[in-house]
Amino acid sequence: MQSLREQFLNPSIEYTPVPFWFWNDRLTHTEIKRQIHAFYQKGVEGFVIHPRLGLPTDIEYLSEEFMSYVKTAVSEASCLHMTVMLYDEAMYPSGSAHGRVVRDQPAFASRGLQMVQLDPGASLDLQSDERLVSLQAVKTQGHVIPLNEMEILSLEDLDDGRFRDRTIFAFIEKPSKGTIRGVHAGEDDGEAGAPSIS
Repeated sequence: MQSLREQFLNPSIEYTPVPFWFWNDRLTHTEIKRQIHAFYQKGVEGFVIHPRLGLPTDIEYLSEEFMSYVKTAVSEASCLHMTVMLYDEAMYPSGSAHGRVVRDQPAFASRGLQMVQLDPGASLDLQSDERLVSLQAVKTQGHVIPLNEMEILSLEDLDDGRFRDRTIFAFIEKPSKGTIRGVHAGEDDGEAGAPSIS
């Protein structure tokens, strides 16, 4: 049995580094194989395929061409008994499949909760994609809102003169219009990213 010192100096494959391998440039099958062998020769026996900003626009994320590069990487690594981990998204936050989920299922677009303060006597006009979650009348004391002074209202209560001395808050669920960074030029933060999902 190896001593602890020997195990530390010559760790088994289960202790291999498994770096994120950024795919952020032109991909070729030859270059993928070359880099996998470079990992292996340096004692790196695993990697995480991580597509990132910089992938050329003609290599669409999750396209047949993109997946052919994934297959090449997995096949070559398998021949060397290396570990391969597939990252779950083009960028982050995860789950959008680079906008394909919302494109195919618009109802899955991310939503958020907006708090709106209503003027006394104001009505509440909701859009077709908005939903009232809660309407609350609050008697404030300076900047403090005592919890025992909050009262849940219905829309009909907005016309009730009893609440004219209160601050009315509406909590509305609505589309957030959130986006996710992409892997191509023009899809970075603050640019036209893919729609995020709930």
